[in-house]
Amino acid sequence: MRGRSTGPFLALALAALLLAACSGPRSTPPPIDPVSTTPHGTYKLGQPYKINGIWYFPEFDPAYDKTGVASWYGQDFHGLPTANGEVFDMRQPTAAHPTLPLPSVVEVTNLDNGRKLQLRVNDRGPFHDNRLIDLSQAAAKELGFEGKGLARVRVRFVSLLPAHGVPPVAGTTTRPAAVVATAVPAAGPVARAAPARASRSAPASTRGCGADDHFVQVAAFSEPVNAAALQRRLNAVGPVEVQSAPPVSRVRLGPYASRSDAFGTLARVQGMGYPDALVVSCS
Repeated sequence: MRGRSTGPFLALALAALLLAACSGPRSTPPPIDPVSTTPHGTYKLGQPYKINGIWYFPEFDPAYDKTGVASWYGQDFHGLPTANGEVFDMRQPTAAHPTLPLPSVVEVTNLDNGRKLQLRVNDRGPFHDNRLIDLSQAAAKELGFEGKGLARVRVRFVSLLPAHGVPPVAGTTTRPAAVVATAVPAAGPVARAAPARASRSAPASTRGCGADDHFVQVAAFSEPVNAAALQRRLNAVGPVEVQSAPPVSRVRLGPYASRSDAFGTLARVQGMGYPDALVVSCS
């Protein structure tokens, strides 16, 4: 006598096993702690780059402290490589910034509700609407603006994070040196002044300064009359002087006791139409 077919019973048993496997815990790779002391990705500062007609100059300013608009990004980039070789996880509190060294920790404060969060910067962006920083979806949720999409924030640099490769040196910038010019940039035509007046308006710098002082060097000129014209224009911004070292006259603001103050003035000057301005130490 032929035994009963076992096919249907085997099929049911296999289905039960599959259901049990699906209902159990899944094995997933452990997420990267946003402020982990274990090296992840590689250090990156990078070179100047241009996106949508705007130049970005990566730099390592330990005193970085700015306010602006934050946005967030999520599903469209989830699982893709970040700028320093990590993998973007929208469920982790991370961020993208156009110029800060990677990877680093910043403290982000939502100025609309007071919430504060330290998170990992491991990507580049955002690149539109003058936004300051782009946060992961998890970070936006933690700071309370996931539903709004945008928030006014303060971003303060905290520290570098461990990574592979050689870390950037504090104070490193990719901004080009001030260009030696023969006309004042973005300031319109320069009125020709008498040579004697020009020499009185643009004397050699005699102001003393300390080793920790910083200046905002706005531009350098081969014509002293142009340096004098810019000096007059910048009087409304703050203390301004002309360093005469023939054949070049350098116009600079300061001194500032902290790099934070100097970079604050730098942002204002660049907004006036001097994109090549840079922060320099006392010399």
